Amino acid sequence: PLNPTDTSYEHIKNKGCKTVFMWPDVFDGWGIPEIETLNDKGFADLHVCWGAEKNTKKKYDNLIWLWAPQDETLYYPLEGDQPIPVSFLGSVRYPERQRYLQHLIDNKAPLQIHGGQREQGLSAPRTNPAKVPPVPTGTTRAS
Repeated sequence: PLNPTDTSYEHIKNKGCKTVFMWPDVFDGWGIPEIETLNDKGFADLHVCWGAEKNTKKKYDNLIWLWAPQDETLYYPLEGDQPIPVSFLGSVRYPERQRYLQHLIDNKAPLQIHGGQREQGLSAPRTNPAKVPPVPTGTTRAS
């Protein structure tokens, strides 16, 4: 399996190790149910969410919110005109993201869309503006 089993988590706990789970994004449909399951089973000592949304309906004593890490060698202001006025790099399978993107498309925003880490294997070095060919203004590149 891709993820550890309950038996794996139990073994880790029995060895006296602490478990910390890192969450890049959470919302009601993903992340929050997993946090609750891990907590209910007693497997999680700490959850760290990189987004600062704080969008949970209840408070979790073992959840802390941090900012998204950014590598200043990859993410920095460009000099002059930006070749891509609006870009979205991430999975488009989530309904809230689909609504945001559809709004931009409906309003003719010059937009570049690339799938996320799982869909297109995108990682920071591959999404560096110097490595992604620009899309002509007014067009859309869909994943």
